[in-house]
Amino acid sequence: MAMPKTDDLSILLVELGGRGGVYQHTLAVAELIFSGDCSVTLLTVSQPEIAAPRGIHVKVGVVSSRGPRAWRAIRLLANLSFRVLPALLRSGQVIWIQGTYKPKITWLMAAIARRRGNEVLFSPHNLFARYGGARAQRHIENACRAASTVVVYNEPDTRFLDQRGIEWRELPLVQYAPVPDEAVMDYWRRFARDQTVQVCAIGQIRADKNYSLLIKACADAGLGLLIAGESVGEEASKLRGEIVKGQNVHIIDSYIDLDTLVAIACCVGTVALPYEVASQSGVAALLARYGLQIVVADIGGLAAQGTRVVGAQTAAAWGQALVESARLAVRTRNEPLPTDAHTYETYNALILESWARL
Repeated sequence: MAMPKTDDLSILLVELGGRGGVYQHTLAVAELIFSGDCSVTLLTVSQPEIAAPRGIHVKVGVVSSRGPRAWRAIRLLANLSFRVLPALLRSGQVIWIQGTYKPKITWLMAAIARRRGNEVLFSPHNLFARYGGARAQRHIENACRAASTVVVYNEPDTRFLDQRGIEWRELPLVQYAPVPDEAVMDYWRRFARDQTVQVCAIGQIRADKNYSLLIKACADAGLGLLIAGESVGEEASKLRGEIVKGQNVHIIDSYIDLDTLVAIACCVGTVALPYEVASQSGVAALLARYGLQIVVADIGGLAAQGTRVVGAQTAAAWGQALVESARLAVRTRNEPLPTDAHTYETYNALILESWARL
């Protein structure tokens, strides 16, 4: 379904994080919709990790700031009042809010935009509150109710919304997929070869990702492991304390940019996601386009994303799955497979339907 060529057909994408999986997904959505002849404006931070694709209009919603917490709170309030709010108050728009940012603010953004007569799509990405407890969970569910349609990327999330009588649309999860620089690829090829690394886990290092289990599984199976990402609290230090002397485990505690993430995964070949809780994984969706082995826990929407699903959260089960996957791993591709026609059609059909409801 091709979009009609018209200057009137436009969409405002709102993503106020500016880095990580949700932002990278938003860039992929912008590319898909823009290729369908729709004008796309992205409201995001002043210094995002990746520049928006050519042709996408960018507006600054939040100016990055440092300093004392009170000062940052004042700056955030000013940004929301004078940059984000005016964009939401325009009526007759299709607005797509990506991620929960700060759950209460997300709820207010969806409610204000909807009250102004806009068609509001909302992609929470996680329908559970990772931080903030019951209050944050209520804000996420209120944001879902305030939106015209909640966009989700896996079947378990559709059941969650059905139980609450909330309208939803399930789409395939897309992620912005770069071609890493050859110098970056060369560095990680040498690293994987010299350190004998056969398995990697990349992304934010958190307790719910269950990397303790992964370390034990790789130790028992005799596999080299690389864990790379920005630690939440002291999680990386805790994991280092669990490494047995002589075990081949490497932990890099720092934010991993997208080119490096893809390069590491392509050079290692097998990616492990032993998560305890998840809706779906942007990392899995991204790396599937490079033909890699993706080993996942049977939780949430992960099972639909892996090349191999591990049913039991035990070191023995994970060790066996990782050994078998490492044997099949191909470590040469660094260019993503193209987005399939069905994905293009479903995203653009949603925009057309949303536009028609205005």
